[in-house]
Amino acid sequence: MKKLLIGLVGIFSSVTLFGLTMVSVSIYSSVLTKGNIGWDTQLGPFGTAFKEIGIVPFTLCVLFFILGAYYVKTGLKE
Repeated sequence: MKKLLIGLVGIFSSVTLFGLTMVSVSIYSSVLTKGNIGWDTQLGPFGTAFKEIGIVPFTLCVLFFILGAYYVKTGLKE
């Protein structure tokens, strides 16, 4: 039961962090389009904002989700 709870918290944290990352990327991409900052023409405004915010939050989302799914799976087996 303890592993199941840890897994669910990991998955919830992953989803929350992913959502907050996407909200911040969306807000920053709107700033890029309205200001004189500019964006990369190959990536577009959303891709440029995602690159500038960084890959670390996205990597943490994937890591938390994989670990959470593993703990849920082992928790359900017990």
